[in-house]
Amino acid sequence: MMLAGQDEYLANAYIIGRDGGVPLVYSDHNESAGAYPRQGSLGRVVERYDIVPDDRVPQRRSWHRQRCIYEADGFLVLARGDKGIVAINKTEDWQSPTIWTWGLRQGRYRCQISQYEMNLQGDMFTFAIPAGQAQMWLYADM
Repeated sequence: MMLAGQDEYLANAYIIGRDGGVPLVYSDHNESAGAYPRQGSLGRVVERYDIVPDDRVPQRRSWHRQRCIYEADGFLVLARGDKGIVAINKTEDWQSPTIWTWGLRQGRYRCQISQYEMNLQGDMFTFAIPAGQAQMWLYADM
């Protein structure tokens, strides 16, 4: 059984954002476009090593050293090394986690999905994520 489009998007964000090396993402040559018309020509299940079928999920292969910094029912925030943050919200509500910034670089981060920026400062930091969305923040002050 295939996931609904939004659930597949969140699963791909988790696969790319989690620890464990280079992710393998699948697409189906768009045979399921009739069942999932909103996704248009994005495609869903053929082995792909160099692209991600959903362009909302960035091609990030340099993420490593994961640790969970916030978790709740349907909501997860992972730190990736000292310069990455992955937030996945499967709930139907906006979430505003307050995370402990220990081990993360202070400064400007850019979301690799939305291209929004945030400035991470202090020992504790609060940010917001919409319902059913993912964010992949990468340290940008380099």
